[in-house]
Amino acid sequence: MDPEVSFANLVNVAANNGAANMPRITPSNPNASFLFKKVNCTNLNSIAGTPYGRRMPRSGPPYLSVAEQALILDWIQQGARATRDPDRVFGNGYDGRGGL
Repeated sequence: MDPEVSFANLVNVAANNGAANMPRITPSNPNASFLFKKVNCTNLNSIAGTPYGRRMPRSGPPYLSVAEQALILDWIQQGARATRDPDRVFGNGYDGRGGL
């Protein structure tokens, strides 16, 4: 995957699922980010009672670990930036949460 293309297809781009009625990623707002809802949901067929399809990744289980979900959460909460910032979790490309 090309990072620039991936970023351009995720951040502030409407989700393909019309029922979602939200962007794939909304910077600083994981609750309004469809991708985070799809990796973090516990009900495989719906989120808040609305059918949104299968939990991600679609190849799961296994699904993303809590630590992996936390990395996505942190990135979104920190503004879903395209570039590294040394003062943030992904600033140096390494996260200290146990080998991730």
